Amino acid sequence: MTSPPYLDITNFEEDQWLRLWFLGGSAHPAPGRYSREDRHGTADLYWRLIADMWRSLGQVLDDGLM
Repeated sequence: MTSPPYLDITNFEEDQWLRLWFLGGSAHPAPGRYSREDRHGTADLYWRLIADMWRSLGQVLDDGLM
C-alpha cells in the first residue's frame, strides 16, 4: 500500500519523473506522455477515486486475508 494521491496536486509524470528517468525516460517531467491527466480538482472527484480504489482492492483481495 502506498500513500493515496492528494487532492489537486498529484500528477504521475510530474511526481515520478526522476524515477521514470532512472528507468530510461525523459530527463525532465513529461506530463501526458505515460498517463492521462490524473489530478482530481474537486472533493467529489477525489472521493470517487478513493472509493473506487477501495472497491477495486476489495475485489482482488482474498477473503481470508482480512
